[in-house]
Amino acid sequence: MDVALGRWVKGLAQDRPALVNAVLGLLVFAYWLLCRSHPKQNIALILDKAATRGEIVTLHLGVAALAAMTAGFAGVVVVFGLTADAERFRQLRREGDHRLRATWVSVVSSSFLSAFVAVGAATAALANWVQPSVWATLVAVFLLAHAAVRLLWMLTALARVKHGDDQDSSSQEMTVAEIERRTATLGPGRPESGDAA
Repeated sequence: MDVALGRWVKGLAQDRPALVNAVLGLLVFAYWLLCRSHPKQNIALILDKAATRGEIVTLHLGVAALAAMTAGFAGVVVVFGLTADAERFRQLRREGDHRLRATWVSVVSSSFLSAFVAVGAATAALANWVQPSVWATLVAVFLLAHAAVRLLWMLTALARVKHGDDQDSSSQEMTVAEIERRTATLGPGRPESGDAA
């Protein structure tokens, strides 16, 4: 029963990226509620006391830069998946339908959203709203982590499809090569069985 539940949760997470983002947001909210009664576990409070405002702004902008880089790489992967013309890729796009499109869009949109949230957090930190800015960047980090994991999953799936396509091509080439080899064994001028004198 646990295996079936695990498969169901995995399938739900793969098919519904917006739901995963919502759950991650709820996790950050639950952590914020927990920190209200346990302030020693509050990462925003710890950073506010331990780091300068400039260091915190640098942290936010670092997350924004990483998110922008992930969005760029995700765009390359998605364009490859959308434009590949082999039959296996066409079949993947047909069978994946709107769930596959949701995943492709989510990888890019989650990365961009993470970058915008982190830049907003850096602006908030400059305005001396340090703790709210740290909470915002925590949300950005979760969004970015989700985008990165989904991107790696997508890249692995596309690599498998490409490998299958390469095997199909290799098998066809071997078939042609085998025909050519067998034809070459006849040799020029070799008499056919009915031509013997």
